[in-house]
Amino acid sequence: MTETVAQLVELQNITWLLLCSGLVLFMQAGFCFLEAGMVRSKNSINVAVKNISDFCISSVLYWVVGFAIMFSNNGSLINMDYLFFSQMDSPQLISFFIFQAVFCGTAATILSGGIAERATFIGYLLIAAITALIIHPVFGRLAWNGLFEGEATGWLNSRGFIDFSGSSVVHSTGGWIALAAIIIIGPRIGRFKKGLPPIQGHNIPMATVGVIILWFGWMGFNGGSLINVDVSIAKIILNTNIAAASGGIMTLLISWALHKKPNVGHILNGVLAGLVSITACCHAVVPYEASLIGLLGACIYFLSFRCMERLKLDDAIGVVPVHAMCGVWGTLCVAFFADPKILATGLNFVDQLEIQIVGILICFLWGFGSAFILLFLMNKIIPLRVSYESEVEGLNVSEHDANTEVLDLLYAMEKQKLNRDFSQKVFAEPNTEVGQIANSYNRILEKVNEEIGLKDKKNHELELSYKQLKEAQELLVEAEKMAALGGLVSGIAHEINTPVGICITAETFLSEKTELFSKMYKLGEISRKDFENYLEYYQEASELISSNLQRAALLIENFKLIDSKYKNEEKCSVKLVDYINGIATNYLVRLKERKINVTVNGDEDIDIITYPDAIFKVINNVLDNSIVHGLESFSYGEIHVNIFRKNKDTYIDIKDSGRGMADEDIKKIFDPFYTTKRGQGSSGLGMHIVYNLVTQTLKGTIECSNDCTGGMRTVIILPSGEY
Repeated sequence: MTETVAQLVELQNITWLLLCSGLVLFMQAGFCFLEAGMVRSKNSINVAVKNISDFCISSVLYWVVGFAIMFSNNGSLINMDYLFFSQMDSPQLISFFIFQAVFCGTAATILSGGIAERATFIGYLLIAAITALIIHPVFGRLAWNGLFEGEATGWLNSRGFIDFSGSSVVHSTGGWIALAAIIIIGPRIGRFKKGLPPIQGHNIPMATVGVIILWFGWMGFNGGSLINVDVSIAKIILNTNIAAASGGIMTLLISWALHKKPNVGHILNGVLAGLVSITACCHAVVPYEASLIGLLGACIYFLSFRCMERLKLDDAIGVVPVHAMCGVWGTLCVAFFADPKILATGLNFVDQLEIQIVGILICFLWGFGSAFILLFLMNKIIPLRVSYESEVEGLNVSEHDANTEVLDLLYAMEKQKLNRDFSQKVFAEPNTEVGQIANSYNRILEKVNEEIGLKDKKNHELELSYKQLKEAQELLVEAEKMAALGGLVSGIAHEINTPVGICITAETFLSEKTELFSKMYKLGEISRKDFENYLEYYQEASELISSNLQRAALLIENFKLIDSKYKNEEKCSVKLVDYINGIATNYLVRLKERKINVTVNGDEDIDIITYPDAIFKVINNVLDNSIVHGLESFSYGEIHVNIFRKNKDTYIDIKDSGRGMADEDIKKIFDPFYTTKRGQGSSGLGMHIVYNLVTQTLKGTIECSNDCTGGMRTVIILPSGEY
């Protein structure tokens, strides 16, 4: 009878453990729903494939060697009898292995969400393999070895470390591995770029269902950790439920207070934060303590989430705040809240807290440190991140060639955009939401095509009008050219005819006088006085002819300079201040009687490579302009020339103390033949020549204006370097 009862109890324990294993396995579906819903649709298939693939890999590797490392009970590094379970046929051990295998799968799955949407598929599988093969079993050995035998033979648990269901062994380990991967792989494109909206999950209801499944599976996660059926299972499940609900309420209130609206993502992670926090001590606390643990765990999650954002660490679904940080909190809660009698470690509060902290530090150093080193080296050989193009396109297509109705519609729309052909409708899948979107898009296309037809018609009419306008414009341009040419010829003729006409008049005067004196000489009517008068008339006429011929020659020379670029003159280095000062000295001699002073100031080291003759003609003409127009009516005056460098360019700033010019005159100052001294010996070409020399030959700029203190100001800017 006793043997039968023992067999029933054993069967009951095996059944309970296998049932809890099924519940923990069902958590894989919860992780899949949560992660797929919290990422963009273009990556949802990739997340789903990762969740099923990592569990397959972790289960096989844990069966091959992971379990043999983690629960070696013979003092060796690896229990050879546990390899492949080749020598094991104990139903109790097999059921224990299955339960631990799904735990290992959970640890491997946790990191999937942290690096979602940018990790390569092969890279992720290698990370999952390392987790199941080395990282999880090694720390699990320190914390849980001897668990099946009911003994504490691990380095940590033999010293009193308690982690009932794996706040550290499963959750913190997976979270620290995720943190290492997040740092090495980097954030998603646009995640922390200013001006861009935050990346949103495509299906929050799906993510919510995933959290509910996880909540349900956690009953087996914590309840099964008791290994055997016991009356305390009810309290364990009650504490698990209370902590989860309290965590969800806390993040609901926090997000509502901060954002004025409840944030669904934070609420979901708040539930998970409560579940992770209670996992280490769910067997040794009372319900109100479980509630407080969940509430504080949710606060720790929220603070950790904000810290991750400030550090610009892109955790797609909040793996590190939920699993790593709340796993740390849950492990500490063993010392803060657990009943020492139930723990039965024989440690006081300080000693228990000390060993819990040691376990947390070892978990971090081993989980994060080993993962970071291995992933860093692995990334040198096999890239852990997809290419820019693949990330933009989405991992569903780039990693798996998997399309969805939404992607098919987007591709059809993108093809129309690239081909600039909107004449064909996109396919509308009947009786689906995507089909309704496609139908709406097709209706828009119809309207767009109507507008395009009207636009084409208007464009044709505009093209005809443009053609006619262009023909008229060409005729007008030709007419303007002829008018401009006529004006130029007229101006040239006027400017040259004036001195030539004076010469002709003077020459006629001389001819008449000479003929008259010849007759008078023959008749003997010339006196000495008459002869002196004749010589005087002759000298005046000769001077008049000479001066006007010089003026005509100067005009002709100026006409040549209008388009001159000094291509035949050799450029040379010029000490600009000394050179312009020499030009100014000549003016001082000429203007001495008028008391007009010309001063040149500037850095004597300013040296440019330029055309000296061009500089000479520019400065001469500008000074002439100031004297003729600005200082004409002044008996004294000042002309200041300042030379300096600014932004590597050379500035020649010329300012006079005269009366300035009218604004309408300044606007036309560089126009050919424009002068305010018409008929007073001015050709109106001086400043036009200056403009051409500065802009064409010297490759600079020139600007004239009235200075705010009075007088005329001319600023010449010469570029740095040779030209």
